[in-house]
Amino acid sequence: MFLSYRGGLSELIARLEEKPLDQGARFVQGSGAASLARLLGERIEASSRLRKIDYVSVANIALAYRTADLNISFERSGFLVPRKEGKRITACTWSSTKRTHVAPEGQTLLRTYIGRSGAQEWTSMSDAELIEEARRGRRELTGLDADPRWSQVDRCLSAMPQYPVGHVITVLPIERSKGQT
Repeated sequence: MFLSYRGGLSELIARLEEKPLDQGARFVQGSGAASLARLLGERIEASSRLRKIDYVSVANIALAYRTADLNISFERSGFLVPRKEGKRITACTWSSTKRTHVAPEGQTLLRTYIGRSGAQEWTSMSDAELIEEARRGRRELTGLDADPRWSQVDRCLSAMPQYPVGHVITVLPIERSKGQT
C-alpha cells in the first residue's frame, strides 16, 4: 500500500521471472492472512489462526497540486491524526517529498488516508465525497486550501491488519509451522 518499485510493479514481475520457482514460498508469505489461509486450505493448523486476524479497509486519496499554489512547507514526511481529533482522515503523507520521482518538477503529490477500526462508514461514500472529506480534514488541520490539479481514489478493502494485544502469541504457532505445507 505504501511502497512500490521505482519503475512500477512490472519490476516485481521481472524479478520473479528471474528467480527459480522454489522462491515462490517467500512470495506467498507476503500475502495477507486471509489470502494465505485460502491458499493453504486446511493443510496446516495455522490456517485457522490466519483466518482470525482482523483487517480494516482504508481509502488512499492522492491529490496533486502545483507547488506554487501551496501555502505550507513540506519539510517533513506528513502527519498522523489520532482518533481523539474526531476526523475521518487518519494520516497524510507528502509523497513527493519522500519520493521525488512520484511527481514532476513544480508539482506536489499528497496522499490522505481515511478509515480505521470502528470507522468504516467511508466505504459507502463516493469518490467525490472522499476527495472532499480528505481536503476538508487537511484544510482544518493544516490550512491547505488549494484546488488539486489531479486526484485519484484507491479503495484498499480489508487491507490493513489489526494487531491487538497478544497478536505475537497468536502468530507464534503460524511462524513455527512454516515449511509444513
